[in-house]
Amino acid sequence: MKIFIRGILAGMLVSVGCIVYGMCQSRLLGAVLFAFGLFCICTCKLNLYTGKIGYLVRSRTGAYCLELLLTLLGNLCGTFAAAMVIRLTRSSAALMEFCGALTAVKNADGYLSLLVLSFFCGMLMFLGVDIHANSANPVSQVLAVVFAVAIFILAGFEHCVANMFYYFMAGTLDVPRLLVMVLGNSLGGMFIALMMDLGLPKKAE
Repeated sequence: MKIFIRGILAGMLVSVGCIVYGMCQSRLLGAVLFAFGLFCICTCKLNLYTGKIGYLVRSRTGAYCLELLLTLLGNLCGTFAAAMVIRLTRSSAALMEFCGALTAVKNADGYLSLLVLSFFCGMLMFLGVDIHANSANPVSQVLAVVFAVAIFILAGFEHCVANMFYYFMAGTLDVPRLLVMVLGNSLGGMFIALMMDLGLPKKAE
């Protein structure tokens, strides 16, 4: 239950990032402010699917697979709850218009394109979370998260949890495309984790 709750909270924090990005006039500023959500998730040790899936290559157990599933379901519920609540506010009209335009582009895109864009996002998310977890330098921790998020947004990469919020807010959910994004994020996160394990020198005991 704790895993599921931490997943809900992470989904809601990602939704806050989506909201500030949608309401911000500057794409660059919005992308940077979006990173606050991931920074809080990492610092508070909440469960975000895109930050945890890469570690599957290091923890190939049934228990971890169950944790990932509960995390993804929690993220889904958290983004849904945030979208339904924000629809009750004065910000809803502008956000629904923004999210509608954003999801229209995604829904018109091809599956291969979405998979590739999601793959690169998965790589960035794993790097941001892993550096935050393993760096002793607080500046490096912050920069890793900020750059990972800002780059994936400005590059147009696809983040499945953020897209859950956009879809719920716009009311234009395309389940097959969302599942492709989940797959792409998963493959990207696991790929970079595996390559790092194979290519980077081992830490001294």
